[in-house]
Amino acid sequence: MHTQISADGQLFQLEQTLDEFTRGFERPVPAINAKLLGQCDPEQCTSYGHADWYGEGINSKQDVFDLLSKGWAEGARKIQALRSEIIADVPEAKSRRRKPYWIDDGADLDPDRAIAGQWDTAYRHTRREITTGTSDLTLVINWGGNCGRTPEELFWSGAAMLVLADLLENAGYNVTIDVAIIAAFCNVDKVKFSCLRTSVKLAGEPLRIDTLASVLSHAGVFRTLGFRNILETPWYVGINLGKQASWNDLHTKTRTSPNLEDVLVDAAFDKDQALNTITQTLETITKRGHND
Repeated sequence: MHTQISADGQLFQLEQTLDEFTRGFERPVPAINAKLLGQCDPEQCTSYGHADWYGEGINSKQDVFDLLSKGWAEGARKIQALRSEIIADVPEAKSRRRKPYWIDDGADLDPDRAIAGQWDTAYRHTRREITTGTSDLTLVINWGGNCGRTPEELFWSGAAMLVLADLLENAGYNVTIDVAIIAAFCNVDKVKFSCLRTSVKLAGEPLRIDTLASVLSHAGVFRTLGFRNILETPWYVGINLGKQASWNDLHTKTRTSPNLEDVLVDAAFDKDQALNTITQTLETITKRGHND
């Protein structure tokens, strides 16, 4: 785990592994936020938490740990059912795999074409559709949402991210998936921010939809372990644990620059927003390379 506070004290950044994220309750929180620990526990949270608010099957912290351990089968089925519908409505990811084409000269002669006298297309050659840029991609999604969001709304960001990862890996990319909780806090006359980032899938690891759906798409995980993560912010976060901010808010208001190696993915709270997020992200990735 790595933490950092900006020189002006306006931004707190945290980077961690998924294991460190899931063990958040084992770490102490800053004393100023200790009285808010009940906000992270479905059995204690009374200010706005209730069974429907946490989502399917979450009534305790143990339910959250069980969900992460076993995966979210129902969420995976829902994403798989939606995936084909979503993919039909978004552009195809530009492939990095080598594709064959036929020319009139070269080293790889096709005998059938030669016998047929098709000399203009008798030699096989391959090229990449995208030839510049790296095949390794890190997708970082703005994860979670404010207290008024329903579990159904919080489901969609994860669905969008998994469809993106599926499209890109099928196109030959090696995809890392990170989630980031971006929160804004009003402290007297100044707004402060936190960006809490967790790596949930490394490039080369299998795309396990049931496991990833439990982290990316289940409201109960965000509203327990995600809330617990917010409490690690070194200043008082308030009874509502701050307000979700955008990538644009984070970078313009804290005067920080995004990591150029990251692909920043906006949050989505319904199907239309998910489609827009997927489309915009694919366009961003395509612009990083060029076609022959």
